[in-house]
Amino acid sequence: MMLSGSQSGLMCSIETDETCIDHEEAPAVVSVELLVSKRNSTLLQQRLRTIPQLRDRIRRIPEIKIFHVINSDVVGLSFNLYEDDAELLAALASCCGERISTVSLYCYSGEQQLQFISKLLNLSRIGRLDVVTRDMYDPTIDHLKRTVQGNKVEHLSLTFARCTASIDYVQFLLDLSDCLRSIHINQQPVRGIRSTATYLMGQSDIEWASVILQLFSRKLDKLHIENPWYPEYISLDSAEMLREKLPKLGKKLWFAATCNKYADGFSEMRNDHTVNG
Repeated sequence: MMLSGSQSGLMCSIETDETCIDHEEAPAVVSVELLVSKRNSTLLQQRLRTIPQLRDRIRRIPEIKIFHVINSDVVGLSFNLYEDDAELLAALASCCGERISTVSLYCYSGEQQLQFISKLLNLSRIGRLDVVTRDMYDPTIDHLKRTVQGNKVEHLSLTFARCTASIDYVQFLLDLSDCLRSIHINQQPVRGIRSTATYLMGQSDIEWASVILQLFSRKLDKLHIENPWYPEYISLDSAEMLREKLPKLGKKLWFAATCNKYADGFSEMRNDHTVNG
């Protein structure tokens, strides 16, 4: 998990990776790596060393790779802790502050990992939540909904491949649109699904235009759908419906989506909205 937040000018990230312990009754050990801007790294390290359990555990990592690229402006602070150490988790959460600008969760799965994330985030208010996972399955969906609601998330970005949760995905999106200002959906390729499929979020038979209109009828005012692997998910009729009806919803909104139906492109004004294709 990576988490970036601000507290008194402090910007940091947290990456967690659970490792198992051989003894069945022993609690899980969690490896935590905080990524912080170089200019604030000393301040953060001093704050962490005020926590007695961490004073002698912190290891400084001078060279950090983010997505395989070295970032010379970032320093890592690494340490291990026990997953069930409530006192230490509370102290660590206090370092993150009551409001966190961005939380990024990578390889978002596993019951223990999800529980740890909940404890660490506690009741912090989150501006933006970025989730990257291979598979959207039931525990992931449940935890995601609790986090969005409990942490008062405003903006959500979802990057995923398979969707195997036994839920109504349309209702899932409608529920999210009641809570969120913006949603970004990034559909990745799924083995066995051809590029000609009308595929998005595990579904191949959804009329997405009507769903999108319903989403914007709620709190949501910004939606971005990236689906270059399966561009047939939106038909020409659906695209035309959105082109006509979105500007008439009576609210300021921003919408962008993968669409291959307008080879020549267009640009027009409709009801004080700029519409491009």
